Amino acid sequence: MEDREPMTAKTTILVVNGDDFGLSEAINRGMLAAHETCILRSTSIMPNGPAFEDAVRIALEHPSLDVGIHLTLTGEPSVAPAGELRSLVNDEGFLPESSRMFTRGLLSRRFSIGDVQTEMRAQIEHVLEAGIEPSHLDSHQHVHMLPAVFAVALDLAREYGIPTIRVSVERAVLSSGGFFARLIQTALLPRIDRVRLDQVRNAGLHTADWFWGLGM
Repeated sequence: MEDREPMTAKTTILVVNGDDFGLSEAINRGMLAAHETCILRSTSIMPNGPAFEDAVRIALEHPSLDVGIHLTLTGEPSVAPAGELRSLVNDEGFLPESSRMFTRGLLSRRFSIGDVQTEMRAQIEHVLEAGIEPSHLDSHQHVHMLPAVFAVALDLAREYGIPTIRVSVERAVLSSGGFFARLIQTALLPRIDRVRLDQVRNAGLHTADWFWGLGM
């Protein structure tokens, strides 16, 4: 009987992350309660959220709660001075209202990827200056998944030593629908998923093997 090495099961780790940390004090309290009483182990803080300072206080008082950066390029005021961002912000200093407006502005070149990079860098530095060591990068409304924006996010993650980035392509998000919905689900989303995963690996960073949340 030949000797064989014992079989070892692959360990699966579930990370339950709460987005929009810093959007409001009520959300912040909910995050803390979920961390203390449930399975929430990680959050993503909005650097320009109305309750950012309150979220920072909670994070520093509870070091067992991992905190990533929820890059927020829509719906909130910019962190970088508005004068450095040209048309990325409106006259009141607010970023595009929605992910759709952000995407249109980027594709039409109304604002440049350089403006986006300036704001993303300012948001990362704002979190670092608050005393938080971020565990990961992701984004509000998942706009970092846009090709040019994702490349910038990877570069900034490496520059600032942030080890993990979210690849928010949910393979089962389109559970029903017609031919085109099934085509996107079976052909396009897995292809995007593979491209993003390869980009992360090539950058020497980490991401989860699976993601759920878009279809919830």
